[in-house]
Amino acid sequence: MKQVPLFSTGIKEIDILTSIEGLSFRSASQRSMNSNFDLVPLKIIGVNDLLHTKRVAVSRTDDAQARDRDLKDIDLIVMHLRSL
Repeated sequence: MKQVPLFSTGIKEIDILTSIEGLSFRSASQRSMNSNFDLVPLKIIGVNDLLHTKRVAVSRTDDAQARDRDLKDIDLIVMHLRSL
């Protein structure tokens, strides 16, 4: 997974991924949604694809803090989906 450095504006943060193992741009783009970030139009990855990227990140990182954050994110997303 190739990742462009994180940037933030205030308390908002965005990861910009240029490739994700096991996920093609075309299929992810078809499942994405349109949004805006500080008036900049963006395509936001779909929730199932987001879960996939988090799981890939967990399996690929040696950074315990990043891995723990991704595991917590996965748990929160799954709990939210189950509550819908």
